[in-house]
Amino acid sequence: MTDDMAHVTTEGQVRVGADSLSQQPDPGDVGLTHGSGLVDWAIRFAEARRYGRSSPQANWNHAFLIVDAEGGLIEAQGHGVVRNSLKAEYSHADYVIMRPPFPAGGADRAVAVMTAMLGDHYGYLEIVCEGLAFLTQTRLRFAVAGEHICSGAVSRAVTVGGVDMGDDEEWNSPADVMNVALKGK
Repeated sequence: MTDDMAHVTTEGQVRVGADSLSQQPDPGDVGLTHGSGLVDWAIRFAEARRYGRSSPQANWNHAFLIVDAEGGLIEAQGHGVVRNSLKAEYSHADYVIMRPPFPAGGADRAVAVMTAMLGDHYGYLEIVCEGLAFLTQTRLRFAVAGEHICSGAVSRAVTVGGVDMGDDEEWNSPADVMNVALKGK
């Protein structure tokens, strides 16, 4: 985990990473991480264009939701919306865990929404649309119902849980998720 990210921790966030699995997150917590593949790089490039190269938002290109006290998580990956675990998937990766300011019962609602998405397809058309929107700076939107990108699925779940993730939450990028957390929205 990079030292330059230490300043992004705000009230209501839990900051952990590959070097610290001792602090278990709670169900409803949101995780962000980054990869090294071509798509990962393209997402971070687009986010850097929107938020700036050195911004904390531009560091992350994947989002997931913690669904149980053991670090189980649900995420949208290339092969669909799947259940994984923090330890198995991200024990050797940098990541940030944020605790949304849910109202009473909100975290449970967010977990239920993500659980209902299990088995849904990945939103390849949506990710292409997101890329075009980033490149052209337009709000062009097209997707297939029942398909999800990682950050859109997480944003939708958190919104249903009672936290405002913006006007167009299902189109949020991982950087948008981080931006909402930094603003304390």
